[in-house]
Amino acid sequence: MQPRPPPASIFRFSSSLRVATIGKCHLQDAIVQMLHFPKLEHLGLEDVVISEGSLHSIIAACPVLECLLLVRAIGFRCLRINSASLTSIGVDILYFPAEQIELGELIIEHAPLLEKLLNFGVRNELDVSIISAPKLVTGVKNESLLEVVHNVKTLAVSVLLLDVDKVVDILRCFPCLENLYFKSCELTSKVVWRKKYRNLTKSLDIRLKTVVLEDYRGIWAEVHFAQFFVLNARTLEAMKFFVTCKDYYKGFAAE
Repeated sequence: MQPRPPPASIFRFSSSLRVATIGKCHLQDAIVQMLHFPKLEHLGLEDVVISEGSLHSIIAACPVLECLLLVRAIGFRCLRINSASLTSIGVDILYFPAEQIELGELIIEHAPLLEKLLNFGVRNELDVSIISAPKLVTGVKNESLLEVVHNVKTLAVSVLLLDVDKVVDILRCFPCLENLYFKSCELTSKVVWRKKYRNLTKSLDIRLKTVVLEDYRGIWAEVHFAQFFVLNARTLEAMKFFVTCKDYYKGFAAE
């Protein structure tokens, strides 16, 4: 459906709003220029069409904004974050027809208070670059983030295929990582890593203390994937396996 303009109430209450979710509308450039949210702390844009310039303008018009959530927002290719107040950013991207312009690059240029960066999409190709985010400690990511971030200690990762190579890349990008939550949508027939990473601990200091594997089914590939952490994470304290109800039965638990 063709998105509609936002309701008139957005102008009446913009000066006092602290939390706002704007959805299913077209935020045209002329409208955005008239908006100013001096007290807004939480902003959600869901199923909206907005240009790149207007998106940056609306963020700049929120001087005390702490949380930003973008869900299926289109009309812009790149998001640059320069905010002295943001503490968390979440994005969720779906595949759109080729003629639609969707977010493909997220650049954190200056975010001194940013602690959480959440990419909820599993099958997207969002490129993330972090230039300055000294307090970033938690992230949820897909396979695209390749920047070295020394502050992050907790990370949740969703990938399409189970792959030890991806884990090694993640550990190199996040050298201080202590807690890793891992989930894959599909499984390979086998996981081969023993010969390739035989001397990994000599070149990579793995500081993981907790590893959580979600949707664990106990097949050969997953068992050997889990063994990678047991054998290489020398400070590992806990490994947790979460099994869905459909995969759990007495025989599974016994085995």
